[in-house]
Amino acid sequence: MKAVASKKPKQQPAQTAREPAPSRILTAARRLFGELGYERNTIRLVAEEASIHPSLVMRYFGTKEKLFTAASSFNLKLPDFSAIGTKNRGPAIVRHFIERWEGENAGDELPAYSASPSRIQAVKKR
Repeated sequence: MKAVASKKPKQQPAQTAREPAPSRILTAARRLFGELGYERNTIRLVAEEASIHPSLVMRYFGTKEKLFTAASSFNLKLPDFSAIGTKNRGPAIVRHFIERWEGENAGDELPAYSASPSRIQAVKKR
């Protein structure tokens, strides 16, 4: 099996230093879980991407599984659909989810959900 080369952090060091460590860790974890999946991602890769020591990842999140759980948690930002008639509610819900997943304000938390179907099921059961 071929080793996965790590990627350099996308942010400039000055910007990264101002962002709190847990936030940097989650941003890196979401991107890497989405790109590499659960099995190939490591605490060391996340730490390198977040420009911190791996021990800080462990300090804030404890384990890779807990990091994945935190990285794959997100707010659906559901609006009040009760004002929409029942005939139009289904299409409105679908539009909302598509916009939430792919839209301009989708956020970086959602790609982690594509990491591993088996891990997602384990997270959902908790």
